[in-house]
Formats: sequence, structure tokens, C-alpha cells
Amino acid sequence: MKIVHLYMGLMLFASCALYACSEDETPTYPEENDELVEVPGDKAEISVNTEKLEVIKEQTKTLEITEGAGDYRVSVLDSDIAEASLEGNVITVTGVAQGETEILISDKDGGYKNVKIDVYLTDNLVPEKSELNISLPFGKPSSVSLNIAEGNGGYTAVSSNESIIVVKIDEAYPNTVVVNAVAEGEAEITITDSHGLSAKVSVVVTISDSPYTDEELEGIKAQTDIKYVFSQPGSAEENFMDLIPKKSYACNSDLSVLYYGKDDVLQTGVYYSGNTKTALTIGFETKNDFVVGQETTGYLHVRRDFTYQFDPDTTTCTFKVIQKQDGKVWAIYYTEMDGNIYKGYMIFAAN
Repeated sequence: MKIVHLYMGLMLFASCALYACSEDETPTYPEENDELVEVPGDKAEISVNTEKLEVIKEQTKTLEITEGAGDYRVSVLDSDIAEASLEGNVITVTGVAQGETEILISDKDGGYKNVKIDVYLTDNLVPEKSELNISLPFGKPSSVSLNIAEGNGGYTAVSSNESIIVVKIDEAYPNTVVVNAVAEGEAEITITDSHGLSAKVSVVVTISDSPYTDEELEGIKAQTDIKYVFSQPGSAEENFMDLIPKKSYACNSDLSVLYYGKDDVLQTGVYYSGNTKTALTIGFETKNDFVVGQETTGYLHVRRDFTYQFDPDTTTCTFKVIQKQDGKVWAIYYTEMDGNIYKGYMIFAAN
């Protein structure tokens, strides 16, 4: 509390009045023995043991009021993010949803205090893999995806060497890091989330003599449906099984034998009056027993509406079986033309 002399107050009043009076008026002043008046000063502030409280969603944490006038009250600015309860001078905060808000503490003298609340999801940032091995098919750039299994979202990713790998967060899938490998070598990815947690992933990039990366090959072997897939630069992957019209009198989706000067031909297609309208075909000079790991030379052609994309008698490709089980064969094929790789894979019933 502060002691203020009434005389001083009247002096201030008189000084102001002096300017308001005419030159003929004489100002008056209070006597020196005027009464002393006690006036309240600044209120005591509320103090707490932390200025910011971090709590995991669906968990609780407490904070303590260490100084204040008592008779406290607590409210949360956004109850969709956090809830708070008070017992004595201890406040219990429960995380409801990820986000930031504040709690307002007040006491009986009108003092108040704001405390920031940060509700987050986890104390762990866990990428799906801690190491990546990426193959460059024939030395050409390759892209793989790295999923983040656990974290708080809002991810950023940084490459330690962009001459080897370039990374970014997938806009459509924000929990996925897209890793573009451009050259052989080693690098590291640093992933950071919105809570400031970081994790590192080591990357080794090598040059491969396969058109598919090791990850892609595993993905192909995990599939079970019969399919005949073709990919060419700048175009979406095509499954020729999906191109077959659903006409019972004209549809043949099994392996068939055709003769283009070759003994054995793998093909899926549509027949009209004995002619193949749409087909993906690979032929062989001799019978192929489909041995896992075996590479053979095939003759590739893609035909749509009676138009050949490749000459079936001269366009050669490398054909390799990558898996054989449960009466099925998984195989890849590829050919290089004009500096571009044309490739695909097949899953078909074994003979």
C-alpha cells in the first residue's frame, strides 16, 4: 500500500486551476496539516511453477500455483484441445486433441495468469526404416517412399547430400517422405516433426542391372492376381488384363500359344475372328521352363487395335523369373530403345 499526502493532490489540482483562472484570481493552497489518505497500490501477481505445460493427448500433467491471493479459478481458452481442473493450488491438465491453447488462472483480488498448453501425440519419431538401400536401374534416377510410423505430424525432411538423394514430403500423404535417388553414394535423411523431434535415416544408393528397385521387386512378388503389366517412359503403368473388353464371346485371358516364328509365346489379349486386337506378347525361340533367377531372351510386342507398337520379330527383351510358387510364375521383362527403358512384369499360371 502507498501513502499519499492529500496536500500533494490538491497542489496538482491547484496547478491545473491556475491556468484556468483569470489573471485577477489568486489561487489557494491546502494547509500543511491536511489529513493523510491510504490508497491501494498494485495487486500481487499470480505465480506458477511453469510458464508452459506440454502434455500428450489423453494423458494428464499438473502445475502448481506458487503465489497468489487464493480462491483461484481456472478456465481453458479452447476446451477442444485441453481440459483443466483445480484442487487447492494444483491444476490438473488433460490433453484432448493435438494443438496449442492457454489456461487462464485468476484469484480473489482480480490477479490473473496465462499459461501456454501444448498438446502433442507422442515423444517418439519413428520412420518405417532406419536404413534405405536404393538401386538405380541401369544408373537411371529412381524414387522410393519412406513412411513415418510414429510422430506428431507437420514433418520436414532434409538430405545431407542432394547430389545423391533429394527428399520431400508427399503432399497427398504427409506421413510419407519421397526419396529421389540420382547418383551412387551414401547420404542421410533428417526428419523433424512439429514437436521438434528428429530422426535420421541412412541411405546407400547403388547402380543396378535390373529395371526395378529391390523394394519394387518385393512389391511385385507380394501380389497374387493374374496380370500382365507394361510400363513406358512418361506413361502410367498398364495392366493388360484391365484392357480386355468384358465380352464372353471375344475374351481370352489365359496364357495362349501364338506363332510369330517362335515356338512359345506368352500373351494375354482379345481375339476377334482369330486375330489379336489388343495384346502384350513375349515369345521365345525355345521352350521356357520358368526357372527362378533364369534370364532368357524374349521377343516383345505390344499391340492395340491391330497396331503394333514394337515389331514382334525383331524387338528383343530380357525376361527373368523372380518367383515361382503355388502354381504361379512371377517374371519381369525389359528392353532399351532410344535411351529409354520399356519394362513390365507378369504373374501367370505355370504350365
